[in-house]
Amino acid sequence: MKWHCTVDSSKYCDGTPDWEVEPTQHTLADGTLTYAAGGVCKLSPEACGRCRTSQQLWNELPQEERDRVSNSTYIETITLIGKPKVEGEKPKSKKAKKLEAEIAQGSLF
Repeated sequence: MKWHCTVDSSKYCDGTPDWEVEPTQHTLADGTLTYAAGGVCKLSPEACGRCRTSQQLWNELPQEERDRVSNSTYIETITLIGKPKVEGEKPKSKKAKKLEAEIAQGSLF
């Protein structure tokens, strides 16, 4: 897990910080850990040697991981809302639509 630097939030800690004050652990009602927040690191970003920018962390990743993230794919599912039109099907007349609406209204009562 990469932590945000507790002193400079634009940087990340490459490891676990040396905590002066431990972060607060936030959990769900069933006890599942969701996230940790807060905490104070003993070291400054300049002195610790583990403080990295997001670009430095990206450059340290293996090439196969950078390729995986850069060329990610996803599957898109499209759900039709209306009935698709069938080729060659005649459009319904106003009279037929009115009759269908009356039948639908009658079935509601």
